Amino acid sequence: MTGPGKQNSPSVSEGSSKISLSIAVPAYNEEALIAKTVEHLLETGRQWVLDLEVIVVNDGSSDRTTEIIDQLAKEHENVHAFHQTPNKGFGATVRKGLENATKDVVTFCPADHHFSNKEFEIYLMLIKHADIVPGYRRERRRNQKLYPWMLSHYYHVLVNTLFRQELYDVNRIQMYHRDHLPQFIGKSDGVFSWPKPSSGRSGES
Repeated sequence: MTGPGKQNSPSVSEGSSKISLSIAVPAYNEEALIAKTVEHLLETGRQWVLDLEVIVVNDGSSDRTTEIIDQLAKEHENVHAFHQTPNKGFGATVRKGLENATKDVVTFCPADHHFSNKEFEIYLMLIKHADIVPGYRRERRRNQKLYPWMLSHYYHVLVNTLFRQELYDVNRIQMYHRDHLPQFIGKSDGVFSWPKPSSGRSGES
């Protein structure tokens, strides 16, 4: 059954509409958020691309997440539900979503994050000119207390030193060309499963 996510928006920009986009959403015990997140992605995403799919991966949830995402998949033909048991971790869950993507450009979105129109615009503009677009949270470390700031700061110094990069935020949402995924996606099942990008930045307020 075709849901509202399949409708085309008259506000789709000509340049972005030529890009097809897959969004992977990892979900673990997210019954309170997952439906709102998916509906938001469908509503916002179709303003920028005509060909959109949302892939929700349930990571062994013990609440109603399984039931909810199965229902979403029934209501929207461009929403796809996957389930893995037992719980395998954030990295493995995101990787499963990306590996099942079918569109030209792929990204992932945590279940508690709502992509803004500004984010979509910036990511989709930059991905035309880069292999990877790594996002960053511009205000996050500015507003942190001293101890969390120190942990974050020295962690980023370590990663940037080891991999000879100049990344502001190594754990943020990233966008890829699907045909580049095999050479970039890491193997860790935890949160540290993402690669070093070649170029591109996406600023988030």
